[in-house]
Amino acid sequence: MRKPGICPHCDIQINPRRLLRVSRRVPYICPACGGESVIPPRSGMTSVLVFVAALGMLLIMLDFLGAPRVAIFAAALIAVFAIPLVFARISRFEPEIPLQAARSNHDA
Repeated sequence: MRKPGICPHCDIQINPRRLLRVSRRVPYICPACGGESVIPPRSGMTSVLVFVAALGMLLIMLDFLGAPRVAIFAAALIAVFAIPLVFARISRFEPEIPLQAARSNHDA
């Protein structure tokens, strides 16, 4: 099983800023090795559910404790900016196509 947040081709940590460009059609491209990788749907959904549940519990707790709306808004804003950092660390990346096959197809 692969470690979360690690490039499956070269074992270097995933760059969170590059994670913002990832979609179903655009894979993550490692700046170190050039390998393409994707987040499998099951791993991605688990990451989303865990993050939303943790954020929801935090915001409900702040509201329950009588925190001002500005504090709740600030916590939500910080969470929005933390999304790529969190997903880069807890999502498992799988190779889209093996790096050797991609290089051999590119050279041909």
